[in-house]
Amino acid sequence: MNGEPNLETILSARSGRKACWASAFQEAYSHSIQALADMRRVMPTTASPLLWSNLFIASNAACLTERFIECEALARESIQALGLNPPDRSSADGCASESGLSLAGQGRRAEALPLIEQALRLNDSLKRRPLYTATLEAARKKAAE
Repeated sequence: MNGEPNLETILSARSGRKACWASAFQEAYSHSIQALADMRRVMPTTASPLLWSNLFIASNAACLTERFIECEALARESIQALGLNPPDRSSADGCASESGLSLAGQGRRAEALPLIEQALRLNDSLKRRPLYTATLEAARKKAAE
């Protein structure tokens, strides 16, 4: 993670797909953290809108590998990167989902529940069922106990 940024990692759609869809979550985590580190060298401003994709992918991979404290930090920064008026609701929804899941994973159920319910309500209102819906529903059930 030291030295010159690897622009191929940052710009390559293949690398982004590999980070998102790698069959091994550990591999996805490693790739996403490397891509984020490379992008931070190019765009060193914390919570820059240009970092949003890398932040969101890294937070997702951190949650999938049960690195919930790291997931929370990355999700919070990705929310900051979107700003007060995100370009689309699905980006903000994804950030809220990651935040809720990270808090639930840390056992912070009271904080997690409103975020999880917000994400589920938005998905219902848009008549969509993202891949992570079952995970959100399970986390909501556990947080409500």
